[in-house]
Amino acid sequence: MSFLGGIVDYWKEADAYAFKEQELVDRRLDSIIPQIMESRAKKAAVEKNAESAVKFFKNRLDGILEGKEADAFLNAVKNNPAKAIKVYQEITEAEKRQGYAPVTGDKLIAFYDFIEETKPDDLTRDQWIEQGATIATDPNVKTYDELLAAMSGADLEELKKLSREFVPYIVPTAGTEDFTYSALNVLDPSFINQAKNILIDSARSMAASERNRFEKLEQERVLTEAEQADYNEANNAYNNSQETGSEETILGTQFGLAAFARFVSVDDRFSKIPDARNYFSQFYDADGNFTGIPSQ
Repeated sequence: MSFLGGIVDYWKEADAYAFKEQELVDRRLDSIIPQIMESRAKKAAVEKNAESAVKFFKNRLDGILEGKEADAFLNAVKNNPAKAIKVYQEITEAEKRQGYAPVTGDKLIAFYDFIEETKPDDLTRDQWIEQGATIATDPNVKTYDELLAAMSGADLEELKKLSREFVPYIVPTAGTEDFTYSALNVLDPSFINQAKNILIDSARSMAASERNRFEKLEQERVLTEAEQADYNEANNAYNNSQETGSEETILGTQFGLAAFARFVSVDDRFSKIPDARNYFSQFYDADGNFTGIPSQ
């Protein structure tokens, strides 16, 4: 083989190697770039929600928190968007249920104190405030944009190294938060459901008892017209409430009224059930305030 032929063969081998390496680079880029782009999009969406949450809490806490404490609180909100959105939803839903004015200031903090709830166990509240309630980021860890920029034009070895630095973004989720509903002077949603079920069950029991009383009486003699009407009312009230989706209909009957009067007299939280003023309007004033059960 001539000297020139050897050089040509070398070039061919070099070109083949370069082509093969570029092919491997392209394959890796085709795999990693979509993953980075997806993570970047998820992170951007979460950060957008975080900005909305910060705005919500900033407006609601205006003039209440100052200086480092205000900064720490809002930073904790920003760094915990899932929690922030969950708190926002719980508060606005409570406002809708109760028909109350917006919850602001100290009530909002008492309902869910972001500083206290995000504070590491080994720090005091003051120490966490001093740190700004933020978790320090590692300056050596590249952002998704920095990774994308570094991958542009990288050779195979560099690309392998950069790929190992990529950490997929996991959208944060809120856990089971411990909200202090009493701070808002509103009822815990779980109590509302429980209280309604108690009223419905009690009203059903009274309706069934009244129905059974008339059925026994009917075995002894013919019911009077008034007794038959009372029987029909009890029977219809019970049967209607047994139908799926119609359970609450019995609250609009005399049996629901009796059940409400019974339970609200021992636990005034029953008067704060959002729907109570609709079923038992005679016990509420024009502003929706409970006026009490008249003495018999």
